[in-house]
Amino acid sequence: MVWLRWLFVLCSVLALARVAAAAPPPPETAGDGREAIIRAAEVVRSVAGARRLVLLGELHGTREVPQLVAALADAYGEEGPVLVAVEIDQAEQRAIDAFLRSDGGPRARAALTGRPYWTLPAPRNDGRRNEALVELFEHVRRMRSAGRDIAVLAMDVPGTPDHHTRDRGMAAVLRAAYAALPRGRLLVATGNVHAMLERPANAPALMQVPMGAWLRDLDPVSFRITARSGEFRACRKRCGPAPADGPGQRTGPTSGAYHHVIVLPRHRTAPLIGGAPLP
Repeated sequence: MVWLRWLFVLCSVLALARVAAAAPPPPETAGDGREAIIRAAEVVRSVAGARRLVLLGELHGTREVPQLVAALADAYGEEGPVLVAVEIDQAEQRAIDAFLRSDGGPRARAALTGRPYWTLPAPRNDGRRNEALVELFEHVRRMRSAGRDIAVLAMDVPGTPDHHTRDRGMAAVLRAAYAALPRGRLLVATGNVHAMLERPANAPALMQVPMGAWLRDLDPVSFRITARSGEFRACRKRCGPAPADGPGQRTGPTSGAYHHVIVLPRHRTAPLIGGAPLP
């Protein structure tokens, strides 16, 4: 019966080899930024499977996360409807919709980004109001012009008294949007704390129940997106660049607050609205 044991070992090795071959290569080993985005999108799609609610927990103010959302929108848009939810005040929804219906020219862009919400002074801008996000809107606009069923949802709830109420409110917005989307994908780009599916065991006492935790019954898949180098934008006493928090980390599954961690080679801060345009 020795041959049976060897046959079992051989079958196990072949099965593991097939799994390894099917797994997308890790983004952090990519040679350039575009390749890293393509790999990251492949990881998201592989891990998400058939789940329709995809939470992308970002570090605010980077160029890479809007590019990742655009890549996912392209891929999922070939399969069915896509709704891209962004952490922008709901009061901006009409202006975003108007831009998506426009020709995307300078006047249309100025009508969107010239509003008071978008022109917050740099020391108070946490990075969400940036040119890379507007480029994502332009990408969605072009997809719509090409006949794709895609839209943008401004999901942030302005005027809430505290972060507890805010996360619960954003979850309610997403729940309603999910219910109105009987098929297709709901892609949510939000701060990494909001994307958590539970409060970590070591969370500060005042930390809110995260937005993702209020949505667990919808079977979301949650990702934390970071980078090995570069910068994002954060607010402490003042808002400004901060070093990426992923040195030494690797893309792979995790437990607790997220299903998976995606590590990019580098984060680059996106120009704030009114700053230098993207190259």
